[in-house]
Amino acid sequence: MNRRIDAVVFDMDGTLFDSMQPVTRGFIDTIVEAGGPRYSPAQIIASFPRGPSDRMLEHLLGRPVTEAERGAYHRRLDRAAAAMCPYPGVETALGALNHAGLRLALFTGADVVSLELLLARTGLRERFEVRTGGDEAGRPKPDPAGITLTCARLGVEASAVAYVGDSEHDMLAARAAGTFAIGAGWGSLWHDGHPAHVIVRSPQELLAAVQDLASPRAGRDARPAADAV
Repeated sequence: MNRRIDAVVFDMDGTLFDSMQPVTRGFIDTIVEAGGPRYSPAQIIASFPRGPSDRMLEHLLGRPVTEAERGAYHRRLDRAAAAMCPYPGVETALGALNHAGLRLALFTGADVVSLELLLARTGLRERFEVRTGGDEAGRPKPDPAGITLTCARLGVEASAVAYVGDSEHDMLAARAAGTFAIGAGWGSLWHDGHPAHVIVRSPQELLAAVQDLASPRAGRDARPAADAV
């Protein structure tokens, strides 16, 4: 597959860092405090396709969420994420991609408040010139709306963008948006059955895969991805 890649858009949770424990614990404790049932972490994860935190809380509580409950979730998430770090190799890969002339952005199903606090906790916020939350997209993955919006904010055609994510919905959304779907094989929700164009097993492999596809302006001639499916 021949493409010119001018920008790389990343999923966040499970792709840049493992945030499963802070996120699930934040939801569980907030729901219990609000008078709802005590869900298991697996039940919280199964609700991720609902979209950003407001929609998840409303679904899990079975009623509209209050401003106080929304704030309680974000405070718990922030505290739980205090010691969280990017996956090994992620920071190096982001720096190398940027140094190669590729623009970097992020689209996550999480809401803007959550994405900003998690990126701040992990020191990754300034790596991305565009950051889009699920509450800005209108429709959750696998709908391509959020990726399409992020490409528009970058001013880059979707066909010149690679989207990196760890879930099936990430790959479906990437394909539907017309971007090149790269599976983060190191990610929390990755399974080899997900419909990626290319699977990479580490951030170091990601760098090589993107450079193989990158436009001449990024320092490489575009050529077919050997692992494309």
